[in-house]
Amino acid sequence: MTDNFKIEVFSDWSQALRIIDEWNNLNSKSGVSHPFTTYEWFDCWYKAYCNPSRARVILVREKGNNNLRAVFPGMLLQMKKGGIPLNCFSYAGNGHSPRCGIIAKKDDREAIRAALEAIWNSLGEKINLAILMSIDEDSLTHHVLNNLELPHLSLHIENSFESPAFDLSKGWESYFASRSKNFRHRVRQGRNQAMRLDGLTYDVNSGETISKETIDRLKSLDFKTWQHRSGSGLFSTVENEKFYSSLLQSCTIKNKMIVCFSKIGGRDVAFELGILFNETAFLLKCGYDPEFSNCSPGLLVQAYLSEYVSTLGFKEIDLVGEITEEKVRWQTHRRKHANYWLINNRPIGGKILLTEFKAYKVLREVARIVKADKGQFKSSCNTGKTTIEEDGE
Repeated sequence: MTDNFKIEVFSDWSQALRIIDEWNNLNSKSGVSHPFTTYEWFDCWYKAYCNPSRARVILVREKGNNNLRAVFPGMLLQMKKGGIPLNCFSYAGNGHSPRCGIIAKKDDREAIRAALEAIWNSLGEKINLAILMSIDEDSLTHHVLNNLELPHLSLHIENSFESPAFDLSKGWESYFASRSKNFRHRVRQGRNQAMRLDGLTYDVNSGETISKETIDRLKSLDFKTWQHRSGSGLFSTVENEKFYSSLLQSCTIKNKMIVCFSKIGGRDVAFELGILFNETAFLLKCGYDPEFSNCSPGLLVQAYLSEYVSTLGFKEIDLVGEITEEKVRWQTHRRKHANYWLINNRPIGGKILLTEFKAYKVLREVARIVKADKGQFKSSCNTGKTTIEEDGE
């Protein structure tokens, strides 16, 4: 199968500059329903988070005509297990990357398989472990990973999670009416309280460029948020600031950034940052000034932006990331994702890692059984208690 392909590896992200059109043309044919595999996304990501010398971009081309069939954006990492250093190849992503996947034409399984095999056959590195995170279970990458059948590799799910979204195809009013009574009450109560303070207004910024003034407003507000204090804010680290500042200025015709502010008395109190792609708005980050927490400013800015994009014709809001109690109140459906580890079980490091995974699976299963047994015991006790009380009567 791999005899049909020629593998090329970029060892510096700057080399990818010469394949922008090829990259985005291939990505447009991939069938992906998100904006996180475009060249522009990775250009921002690599420059912010990846040491240039550790970048490795695998290209799969056809022999003969040299057509680009797959792109696997990655990087080299090192980690230790049992005191033994492991050489790792990771997909070029982190906690700021909502979706990941090898880029190939829709249904081109052979090209994705060739890209995966290139980790061990073409990098020139002895790789113990390949890490692919946030893989959508509906994606072609997911299906190829689960059908690799390579004897020297063991596939393990390091973590699985669900990402919430909600349907706006019938419009905002219809969607809002379908929410719980408590949810609707919170939105209305927040609006009323904000209006009583000093008036509530909104400001939406979108287009092919986001102005420096808007970015400065985001920075000022982000510094007040709990996300900034925890290190996960838009500008809470040098790397985050570089990434989001670049991302906000990397709009394309198909891929526009959008920023919404809620204001009380003319003062910015909350923001929502998103990307508009096809018929979906992806909400990346939300933050608010804790001084106004009684007004539920995060809830209000998200509600306003959702209503706003609905009027523009967008049919869905994707909340990205993992499920939280707050996101559950919005959701109408979820997408399933998994973080995969591909372990090379031939070298000693891979064998140790494989043993640890097997032990972890056993312990997790034992914990599940114990938990189930405790639940049954508690249920039996409750049933017995009820019987005694009834007999006493």
